[in-house]
Order: sequence, then C-alpha cells, then structure tokens
Amino acid sequence: MPKEMRLVDLASRFLADDPRFKTTLFQAYSCSSDVQYAVDHFFNKISIDPTVDPNHPFLFLIGNFDNLDLWITHEFQYVDADKRFVFFSKVDKIPAPKCALIILASPVIHDGEKTDIGPAHVVFGIYKSLLLGMFGRGFLLDLVTQFTIEGSSEHRTSFASSVWRTPQTLDTRAIVDPSIYDDLIIRIRSQVEPLRARLVLACQFFSRANEENHEYKRFFDYWTALEIVVGGKSQRVRNLMAQAYGATLPYVDQTLRFKEISNLRHDLIHKGVFKRLEPEVERRMQGMFLDLLRFQIGLACKRITARLDV
Repeated sequence: MPKEMRLVDLASRFLADDPRFKTTLFQAYSCSSDVQYAVDHFFNKISIDPTVDPNHPFLFLIGNFDNLDLWITHEFQYVDADKRFVFFSKVDKIPAPKCALIILASPVIHDGEKTDIGPAHVVFGIYKSLLLGMFGRGFLLDLVTQFTIEGSSEHRTSFASSVWRTPQTLDTRAIVDPSIYDDLIIRIRSQVEPLRARLVLACQFFSRANEENHEYKRFFDYWTALEIVVGGKSQRVRNLMAQAYGATLPYVDQTLRFKEISNLRHDLIHKGVFKRLEPEVERRMQGMFLDLLRFQIGLACKRITARLDV
C-alpha cells in the first residue's frame, strides 16, 4: 500500500466509481502477529488483489495509521440513588496508538430510500475467513473500531463501539503460503449459484465467530460454518476431510483430531455441556475450514490442518 493513505480518500474513490456508494464501511483490527514478517513474506508476494466478489468492491490495508482518530463509546446500565434505571453512554475521541492496524473497507449501497450494508459485510466475512484460516485469530486480534465515512466533500463519520478479546499463543500460528491465498481468491471470484451462496453463508458464520466472546457461541459458529461448507453434518465433514487428504477416517479422527471436535459438538448440542474452546482446537477448526473450502471449489489439498500441527 502507499506510504501515505487517507481513509476519506478511499470513501471518495468509491463514490466516484458509483453514485450509490455514498458511504464506506471500515473495520479496524489490531494484530498480535508479526506484521512485518507477514508483509515481507506474504502480502508483498501475493499476485492477486483482494477482490472476493466481482460485483462489490473491497480494499484491505495493513500498516501504521498514526493519524487515525478512534471514537470510543462507554456504555453500561445502572440504578441510581433514586432507584431509577439509567443507561449510561459517553463518547470519547482519541488518537490511535502507534501500532499496526488491519483495515477492511467496502462501500455501503444507497439506492433511493434503501440502504444496504449487507454486501459490505459479505465481502468482509469472506476475506476475514481467509485471513483467519491463514494466520489464526491473533491476526485479527481486536475489533478496535467500526465506522462509516461519507464519500462527499463533508466526509462525516459514524461509528460503533469496540470489542475486546484476549490473545493466546496459538492464535498467531500462521500458514505463510501465498499460493493458498492466490488460488483461493481466483476460484472464489468465479463461483456461481447455488454453491456461491452456500460458501458466502459459511464464511459469514466463520468470520462472525471471531467477534464472539462466549466460547460456546464461537465454537457453534465455527461448527455451523463447517457444516454449511460441506452441505451436511458431522459425518460428511469427516468424510470430506478424508477425501481431501486422500486419507483414512482414522487419520482424520486421530491425527487431525477431528474426533475431539465432534465430541465437543455432541456434548454441546445433545447434553448442553461445554467446557471450553481450547486455542489449539479453535486453530484446528480454522484450518479445517480452509481445507474443506478448497476441496468444495475444486482446489488441490494443501494439508493446512496438518501443517498447523496443533
């Protein structure tokens, strides 16, 4: 990316390309991965731009944004001394700290009286799923802020509050292989209905898991994404993993430790019991998602789950 980048210029650029793109949605994430290593060994070597939907634009930025203002909301509920229920809300504007940020940008569609933010969230979901599968949850460490900027000369900004999560060591275990990224992007672009709709929905669940603080909900979203991408339940996930790897079912159950994941699903759904989502289990599910996604769109198996060694 250029050394100097103004987010308002991106919003203006989208509007100039299409009058329906009056505002642009931005999501900014902090990162606990080695950003410079990722840039040098991955992002500077990939040959494909991040467009995952030919019908809706998307931009991905990584770098330091020292001039970025963060709008932070403080909200909580309480009962005051007069026993009145109060919803407290306060907004502060602070400069972004000196750190690397991952920024996603995509325009919101304004068509007459209708506003549709859905396509922006769709392309976000697809691309974040690829990033999470490649680099782990720590690459998108915290949703620092989400906001929209108008593309007009006024450049007015609207914003949302932040989400906080705690990183683990395995959250940053990455697969640094540009070839996985390049052919996925190319093949995702060319998908047609109804397969495309199913893969988009799977990516929405998969990426939503990253924003979920409750572990059982995060696991449920990951698992739902796996079922959607294969078009079936646990046994089909297991079978397609075996087919993708050209391996036996015991290999999937034991070496890739799928049995551990399916047991978590069984206990949650059938017994209402969920102990916790261990970091290595979460990272394994992320690898399986990319392995299965590649298999479903006809790409060669890159053995992502096995290479994670978790």
